[in-house]
Amino acid sequence: MPDYVYEPDATALVWDWLSTQPGLLGIRFVPVQLPAETMPGVRRWRCEIVAEPARVATGEGDSRQTALCYAVLALAQPPH
Repeated sequence: MPDYVYEPDATALVWDWLSTQPGLLGIRFVPVQLPAETMPGVRRWRCEIVAEPARVATGEGDSRQTALCYAVLALAQPPH
């Protein structure tokens, strides 16, 4: 996604880009465990994108949208 700038309200663009990626095996959202002293009502999410058997891109954020955007940015980076 060469021209993508993080914009949590534009997740349709992110989903469209993901749908064109070869080897995409799955996407899941997992709630992140926070320390007990965290303010009530605060929740973080981790998005895990599995692309091909050996590649997993993850991102975390205060919403599923934010976590998805960060995971897609990680997926768009060339593999190491």
